[in-house]
Amino acid sequence: MFSLESGFDVIPLVADGEHANGFMEDGRVPLIWGALDPDDEDAIYFTSSLLFAGGDVHARDKKYGQTPLHWHMGRTGGPLEEVVAMFLEKQASVLNKDKFGYSVLDFANGNVNPEVLGLTGLPYVRDEIADMIREAAENEVAYRNAVDMHNNEVGGDVPMLVLKGMAIEGFAPAQFTYAVFLESRGDDATGSESDEDRFWFEESWEPGSTGSDIDQALYWFEESANSGFIPSIYHLGSSAYKGTSLMEQNDALAHTWLSLGARKGDTNSQALLSLMHANRKGVERDIQKGLMWMIISLRFGENEPERERLSHQMVSALSHEEVIEAEKMAKECIMGFFEHC
Repeated sequence: MFSLESGFDVIPLVADGEHANGFMEDGRVPLIWGALDPDDEDAIYFTSSLLFAGGDVHARDKKYGQTPLHWHMGRTGGPLEEVVAMFLEKQASVLNKDKFGYSVLDFANGNVNPEVLGLTGLPYVRDEIADMIREAAENEVAYRNAVDMHNNEVGGDVPMLVLKGMAIEGFAPAQFTYAVFLESRGDDATGSESDEDRFWFEESWEPGSTGSDIDQALYWFEESANSGFIPSIYHLGSSAYKGTSLMEQNDALAHTWLSLGARKGDTNSQALLSLMHANRKGVERDIQKGLMWMIISLRFGENEPERERLSHQMVSALSHEEVIEAEKMAKECIMGFFEHC
């Protein structure tokens, strides 16, 4: 298991069934210790490996309520640009506060009391890293405010206009949320928009395309999915799997998107891809490969009862030797970073 003594040979541990988000003996998750490593190369390697293995950037230690990025900001030698970028790519919050009332942004701005944190002095944060965090904070504030206004039905069309503008700027969470909004409106035309608004929107739209709400929703889901945003990848895959107002049922397309999500470590994509193989949807029936992906989804995610049940069903349909081989396939798939699954 992950422990302070065993070190962080991450991938073999996860391949053998250890969970990347399990609390260690000191109340911290492995991702915190990986990000704290004083050796630059090790910190980068451990962090990237744990994120690959499903490490939760929002997880908090039990004592201080700090996330891995909080801890990384106080790392000996200062935070690393590569590690901060990895956390921000995973949508780690820079605004959420720990039990002392400090956010990651506070660390970047030097607005913390080092004595309270048990540090000998203010954490050293290079200007370029502080700027990265401040930009992330601006996006997070704008995004949160727009979502809150929309959920509370405040501001009329303003929240969606804000999200639309952020989507055009390439902010993947806004692209996803705006797409969800458009999809929920169904096939109704967006005639309430002014010509000026529509022109502003279509500057980032495919040339010559106007499109219904559904067309535009599909565009934004694909935009964010192509940037690697997991919720959009899974949404496209699951929509193609079952058929929705977004798209007709399409096994081949479902397999394409779910395979991408599965290889990016998304447990939902892994579980649904598992069912495609077990149920002969778009691929030859291969219960053994279905079990392989279900095993991986359980190792990368929480032990969900429904996935446990489906796993047991697949096991019951296979011989003992086939089950052993599926477990071996799952381990090799993880050890190979999903290159040859």
